[in-house]
Amino acid sequence: MGFLKKDGGFDRRTSTGKSYSLAIDGIVVVIKGVFLVGKGVYLAVKFVVDKVIDVKEAKKAEIEEKRAETAETADIYEGEYKDGVYHGQGTYTWGQGDFEGDKYVGEFKDGERHGQGTYILSNGDKYEGGWKDGERHGQGTFTSPEGDKYEGEWKDGKIVNVWNVQKNE
Repeated sequence: MGFLKKDGGFDRRTSTGKSYSLAIDGIVVVIKGVFLVGKGVYLAVKFVVDKVIDVKEAKKAEIEEKRAETAETADIYEGEYKDGVYHGQGTYTWGQGDFEGDKYVGEFKDGERHGQGTYILSNGDKYEGGWKDGERHGQGTFTSPEGDKYEGEWKDGKIVNVWNVQKNE
């Protein structure tokens, strides 16, 4: 007597009741309860098919599952590119990490926030205004989640001149 092995070979022993896989033209057949009986070169095969898996479809499903997992954790950029970097109008949303849930909508230059744009933090803080080399720069308005507003001039990421403050009391 012989038995089908997991690697597709043939083993001369009796059935152990385990499941084995056989790959044929991109289809995997999981076989359960295989019994090979025969004399000489003639064999009779008796088996129960447990499941049939289309390898291409299984790989597609695996890729889609990983893509969905990644979308929940990764940063996402949607917009224009130039020479392989963010350039022009775009939206950047941060995934897991220190800036999780933050979002920037606006202009990019050479991969950095540059020009006019809006940055909304996950806590509700919002900055609308100018950007230069990834930092707040030029005229802009900072709004807190409570509705307080600070309008002024920014340089290298810091406010340097405030000309209008509106407190929401």
